[in-house]
Amino acid sequence: MRYSAPPREETPEEWDHTFVLSEFETEGNDNESANPDSEQVLLEIDEPQLNHNSGMVAFGPDGYLYVTTGDGGGANDNDEGHIEDWYDENGGGNGQDTTENLLGAVLRIDIDEGTGKGEDDETEGDDAGDETADRAYGIPEVNPFAEEGEFDSDEGLPEQYAWGLRNPWGSMEFHGDRMLLVDVGQNLFEEVNAIEKGGNYGWNVKEGTHCFNTESPEEVLEDEDCPDETPDDVRGGEELIDPVIEYPQEYEGEPIGASIIGGHVYDSDAVSGLEETYVFGDWTGPLFLARPPEGWLEDGGMDDESDGDDVGTDNETADTNGNETDAGGDGDMDSSGDGEDDLWPMER
Repeated sequence: MRYSAPPREETPEEWDHTFVLSEFETEGNDNESANPDSEQVLLEIDEPQLNHNSGMVAFGPDGYLYVTTGDGGGANDNDEGHIEDWYDENGGGNGQDTTENLLGAVLRIDIDEGTGKGEDDETEGDDAGDETADRAYGIPEVNPFAEEGEFDSDEGLPEQYAWGLRNPWGSMEFHGDRMLLVDVGQNLFEEVNAIEKGGNYGWNVKEGTHCFNTESPEEVLEDEDCPDETPDDVRGGEELIDPVIEYPQEYEGEPIGASIIGGHVYDSDAVSGLEETYVFGDWTGPLFLARPPEGWLEDGGMDDESDGDDVGTDNETADTNGNETDAGGDGDMDSSGDGEDDLWPMER
């Protein structure tokens, strides 16, 4: 369970609250209620601002626990609690930092290991040495900054799985070995990312596929000088990975959305032509269909043997058709438009 708690004793002065990830035992035969006295706190993170709390939690196909964190909040990532990073054009930005905190990231941990969970209380696969005794979880040894990861352990914290995120909130879906993760934009664009191990998703250098500037956050910038990778001395010059789906918050003067909440890949064959289409919504109400480039759901990224190989999307980004639909009260989708103003009834 992930929740927000008051600041801890060690929380920096003027910071807002604490991100808490805890484990509980359930009660009764239905496992629908938890015993509050059984809480074991797994992870606490100090949060500087009140917003961007993220906190999606899910077990992946590899059996590890994936946890998302927001960037610490505050517009432009230059408020209290943001770390100076490699990109001098925008001051601050926890999403681009991997050494000072766990904000703006996807974390991957092993909750079957850690303090109090084994006969000798050792965390298998953890490269953190004596710090092992202080963790209530283990570190998968192939995490990017762990013992067998692709980066040196001093380049990042071992919980980090992917970074460069603003506020991944609402939906995290595993489709085979592919993780689809939505990330809420600031003023202009919303996005869906295909997460790869060790991937950098660009914030606050980019908002979606576009260069982001803290001096003009409401202006769409097509800056030819906008970097598409980090400098060579920052984790070897890693790529800033573009989303596989992007849509603007406003189009031709009309509002489209404000905060993406995600959705699901359509796997049924009941509606011809919707196979492998991502059906998703926005907090303001619209339901969208998006068909990213061919190959976007191929295995890769989640599978450690794949080592984050590209899945053939070439960073192309899908457009949405922007048509609104209704969703049934039982959670099933009732209908959707196809861009030609045709109505397709959907069943499940």
